[in-house]
This record gives sequence, C-alpha cells and structure tokens, in this order.
Amino acid sequence: MAASNKFNELQQIKFDLFQTQDPEIGRFDVIFELEGKRLYAHKPMLNLVSDTFDAMLSDRWTSNDEVIKLKDYTYDQFYQFITFLYSGECHLTEENAFSMVDIAEFYQIQIFKEYCDEYLAHVVFTVESAIKFLELSERYSLIQLKTAAQSFITNNFSSLGNCGTFLKVGKSVVEQIVIHNKDIVKPEVLFEVVFKWAESQVIQSEEIDALQNRAEAIKTKISDFLGHINFSKMKMSFLLQAVVPLGFIFSSYDELITITNSYGQKIHGYLQPDKRLIGSIKAYTHGKSSPSSWWENENFQFPKITNSIKKRNGIDWYLLLQKNGFFGLKYEKDIIDSDHLIAEMIAEEGKGFCITQNCKFDID
Repeated sequence: MAASNKFNELQQIKFDLFQTQDPEIGRFDVIFELEGKRLYAHKPMLNLVSDTFDAMLSDRWTSNDEVIKLKDYTYDQFYQFITFLYSGECHLTEENAFSMVDIAEFYQIQIFKEYCDEYLAHVVFTVESAIKFLELSERYSLIQLKTAAQSFITNNFSSLGNCGTFLKVGKSVVEQIVIHNKDIVKPEVLFEVVFKWAESQVIQSEEIDALQNRAEAIKTKISDFLGHINFSKMKMSFLLQAVVPLGFIFSSYDELITITNSYGQKIHGYLQPDKRLIGSIKAYTHGKSSPSSWWENENFQFPKITNSIKKRNGIDWYLLLQKNGFFGLKYEKDIIDSDHLIAEMIAEEGKGFCITQNCKFDID
C-alpha cells in the first residue's frame, strides 16, 4: 500500500507539471500545435504507451524545439487525451466522445479506447443516437457500447421506421440490427421496419430511375434480409394484409392457399414451406371445385409431417388433413383430435366467410 501511495504521488507530480503548461518550469520536451495553440508534454509519458507516438517522436523526426502541428483534432480534444495519459482520467462528453475514440484508435492506446467505451455505454440514448453509436461501436470494436446500443434499439425497435438516421444508414448496420433482433422482435415489426428502410433507400437514390420500377428496386434492397424474417410466425391477418399485397417480395407463392366459396368470399392461409406437402396438395386440388369445402381421393397419399399447428384464440377456420384421404376446411369448434391441422385460415378483412357448394381451392 505504501508503494502504491508513493507511485501515485510521483504520478501527481508529473501531472501537475503538465497542467501548468509553462515551458519555463515544466521541463517539456515535445510541443504540439492545434488551432494555433501550443500544448506541451513529456515524451516518455507518450511514447512508452503508444507505438504511434514512439514513431512520431523519434529522434530521427523531431527535436525538442520542433513544433508538431496537428490538424485532425481540436486543441481541447487533444488536451483531454494527453490528460488521460498522465492521470488515467479526462473529461468526456457526448460531443467529444466520437473524436476521442478516433484518437485512441489512431494512437493505438487500447486502455483509452476502453475508457471511452465504458463512458459511451452509459450515456442516455435516443433512437437517433443509438444508431450512430452502433455504427461507431462496429467501426472501432467497442464491445460495451455495442451491447448497450443493441439493447436500446431492441427495446425501441418499432420506432426505427420513423427514425431518419436509421432510414439513411448503410446496409451492414441494418443487417446487424436484423440478425440481432430476428428471434426477439415480432416478425411483423421486423418486416415493417426493414421494408421502410428499403423503401427510403430507393427514394433517396437514383435506382428507381434506372430500374423504372419502384417495386423491383425495393426488392433488390430487401432481398438479403428476407431469410432472417420468419413469415410462418406472422399473424395471418398481417401476412394477408401487409405482405401478400407486396407479392414482388417472394420468388414463389406456393405456400399461399386460397379457398373461394360460391359467393366469391375468399379465405386465405399460409402453409409451412414443406415442398412434399405443397406438391402433393397442389397436384390434386389446385383449381378444382368441391361440392362443399372438402376434397377426397382414396389413392391420394399425403406425406408424413409433424403437426406444428395448434388451435389458438382468434382463428376460426383451419385447413386440415384426415387419415381417410379427406383434405379441407373446418370451423374451429368442429375440429377433433384426429384432425391434422396444416394451416390457419383467415377471411379477407371486412368480409365474412361461410362454407357453400362448389368451393374452389387454389395455391397461387
């Protein structure tokens, strides 16, 4: 403990000399100039902790009286940086933090970068600043800041679509946000936010002129993100109202089922992307009418699949398979244990649905 106290006293002496900024008493041997103002320091305090300083302050390049002019930072920013090298502390603010991290990176002083990282991780975020800080954390590998920014973004995810900074941000940042949140945020919200970003990117650029088609331009922007969005977990009402009308997003529509009754009322469903199941159903039923809402073929063999669909509140109709070769639509109260549910079915918004003669089945 005594040795530690003496060490601190010695460090304080050096720091006090630095703070005087008086070349007459400070025994300084290096002079920086920023914004026309001189900043004095001691070489050992700099080059022993930074290879960049070591090269800069080499006897081959500078003499004690030579002034080193710096243009990339303000006087106060560099003063705070040198203050940290003497004392292990400095005055950080949200305004100077970006530059301080850049200084730490340029002069290769990891401990100072970690100091800035810890400070930034505890600032009060807004959606706008969280996006900027996430970009910064990725560029400079700031682990604590990245974690804090990601957490804030997750908790405020639905606000991203109205955030100007997010709508202008690069693809790599959006991809990072999507991957981090794909299993946390509801897929409906994830889709809406990514779509708004893609749409904004197209509007901001000249790509729409080149492609002559806004839908195609948005498709190009959004295509790389679709694999991270679980459409099968979306509410059917959202899927039909917000996603299906934007059909250009999908390369195939084989999973979308429509049953139309004799009144023209339609009910839609979304099949799990099981190619064997879809192929088997499509081969027999596509475009065919039924006396009611059932299709039967004693020779039709449905593939063995795991029943992943369960009845839930708010869903009145289900598409199902039966072991006797029947395939069709049932009202939720009529479903029995042996029925094999394969899709939730939802009527078009504002329109009802009832089973009639000559229902037509389509996989579009």
